Amino acid sequence: PKHDGNPCGTCTSCCVAANTGKQSVSKLELDYIRERKGNETADLFEQYLRQDTDESGQVIFKKCPLVIEEKGCSIHQVRPYSCRLYGNFNTEEEVIASYCVFKDSTTRVPASELFEKAPLLKKLKEIELSYFSYGTGFFGNIESMELSEAELNDLDPVAKANHYLQIGHPELSLPLCLSLVESDPNPINLMMLVHCYGDLSEFEKSNQVLDKMLEKQPDNPMLHYQKGSNFYFLEQTEEAKKALKLSRALDSTLFNPSALLATVLLSDGSFVEARQIFANCFEYECTPSVYRLYYAQVLAELGEFKEARSWLEKAVEVEVTYDLAQEGFKILDKLESD
Repeated sequence: PKHDGNPCGTCTSCCVAANTGKQSVSKLELDYIRERKGNETADLFEQYLRQDTDESGQVIFKKCPLVIEEKGCSIHQVRPYSCRLYGNFNTEEEVIASYCVFKDSTTRVPASELFEKAPLLKKLKEIELSYFSYGTGFFGNIESMELSEAELNDLDPVAKANHYLQIGHPELSLPLCLSLVESDPNPINLMMLVHCYGDLSEFEKSNQVLDKMLEKQPDNPMLHYQKGSNFYFLEQTEEAKKALKLSRALDSTLFNPSALLATVLLSDGSFVEARQIFANCFEYECTPSVYRLYYAQVLAELGEFKEARSWLEKAVEVEVTYDLAQEGFKILDKLESD
């Protein structure tokens, strides 16, 4: 993918790995993409990785949807390790396109030795294993299809609780999560309970669990973000701002705490501060479209109608925000005519 100093140019021939069954992405990497680029980007990537099909049975994304024509990879800075490896380290059995600029320079190793010889791969796997002990996520993979009763019975309690969460049944997950926390209140089980309460709109209970986690992990920015998110849904604006600002202070590079803080500031009427934070969020092309709408609203409130209209045009291109963007245009027309 095209970026400064990359001889690939706009070639994206290797961006079809999931379609050929050769794309490997860990939960840690997917969460990293989600936090740096937002939920909408990560959700699109998940659809591609799962090779989801439409109503006619056709694969929705044969090529990675995060590739932008003539520009290349829109998540290049945070792309998964498997994307970074191609053209640098390849197995001896792997076929590389004849026109690939790295065809003659890549390091070839036997597949059995890739784990030991690929740079940082072994260390990355160790980090992935310890990732969940920090409490920033919970176990599971991108597979969220319904399972048969026999398949469910084969799952351990952690996997089963997480499966119910991923398919949208927190009420089934809750008793499992409570039992897991009672027997072993480790960060994995606690975080699943946090998500479970959140999905059930029991945000105060979710925050009570987060408070217990923060006693041991006071510098974990994602715990403060989750707490701020709960306060936002509880319409406790000041508490939400406090938690989200603390999250940003601990790690200013995280996308979701910044975007949510700007949204809270918008609802609070702090338009100038919201504008500044939103502007810093939009350095990437794949910004979730709902935040484009919020940013347009901030700009309109500040009287910057031309810029607001520009951001509405970006939101109207996306199906999930099309109707809201159209309403935004009507409001702008009225504001400009007053």
